[in-house]
Amino acid sequence: MKKIVLVAMIILASGCKENNTGIDKKVINKAYSDCKSSLTDSLKSPSSLKISSAEVRQMMPGIEQIYASYGKNMIEDGKIVDYFITDQYRFRTLGVGINYEAQNSFGVSLRGNYVCTYLYSIDKELKSPSSFYLTMIKAGTDTVYPFSSIDDIDSASSFTINSDIKSISSSNDLSYSKRDKEVYGELIELDKSTKREQEAEELRQSWKNNVKNDFQGANLSGI
Repeated sequence: MKKIVLVAMIILASGCKENNTGIDKKVINKAYSDCKSSLTDSLKSPSSLKISSAEVRQMMPGIEQIYASYGKNMIEDGKIVDYFITDQYRFRTLGVGINYEAQNSFGVSLRGNYVCTYLYSIDKELKSPSSFYLTMIKAGTDTVYPFSSIDDIDSASSFTINSDIKSISSSNDLSYSKRDKEVYGELIELDKSTKREQEAEELRQSWKNNVKNDFQGANLSGI
């Protein structure tokens, strides 16, 4: 009986994973539903939305994406906080592309492509993300960078992938790699350059204020 239960648990657990990405199906389903919801909210006629297909791709994120979402928590005194290294934290993105048709404000049906990018982290214990960040939305020539956190992944299905999703691929697996180690050093360098730019901007503003005050003082003294 114990063997039967164990086998059933293994089958159930394996059924929750998506083969191409290695993450839980609920993560992909949540990313898609969130992107679809964002698309719907952006339309002039939400009820006219018709989705022809959706694609999901897992990729390695850019350093700027990681820094904007995780940098403040990862870096202290110019160094990566120890537990991020010992726990082998690594980062991936899910790109969700939706091909659709919807009516504009004149009632004319137009086709479009709507892309959402989600950033997530995993470690040596957490094999699939429990939350992620929406870091970019691209609709036609318009691009916005929300950097909003999404935590309710458990609300999505863990057993079947949404039927709108026709393609799922990955350019990077989830294993801890040399590239993941290099990310730490690049984050430190980006943090240093960001702080240098902030300090330089503060100096420029201070100089402008001093010049303004000196000019005002000169005018007053000449009255």
